[in-house]
Amino acid sequence: MPREIEREMIALRAMIVLQRIWKGAFHLEQPTLISDRGRNHVLRCQVQGTGTLPASIVVKWFKDSLDPVRGLTDWASLAFLSQLADEHPVAPYFFGGDAEHPT
Repeated sequence: MPREIEREMIALRAMIVLQRIWKGAFHLEQPTLISDRGRNHVLRCQVQGTGTLPASIVVKWFKDSLDPVRGLTDWASLAFLSQLADEHPVAPYFFGGDAEHPT
C-alpha cells in the first residue's frame, strides 16, 4: 500500500499530465487508494479548479518501473474507447498518460 507521500507524488505526476490538456487553474486533492493489486495502485483524486472539469479522476500507477510496456494495453484500449464514444461513453474517459515516468 502506498504511503501518503507516495500518493501525493502520484497525484502530482497526474497533474503534470493533465496540465498538457486542461485549460485553467486546477489541482488534485485527497488521493485516496481504491485498489492495491500486484501490478498497480489505483487512486481517486478530487479535482479543484475553474472551468468545466470533472469532480474527480482515477489514476492508475504501475509498480514495476523496469517494465516500460506494463500498462500500455490499458492505456491504448481506454484511449481508443474514449475516441469512439464521445456521446455515449462505454468506458472511463482517458485524459492522458506519461510513458516517460510510468511510476
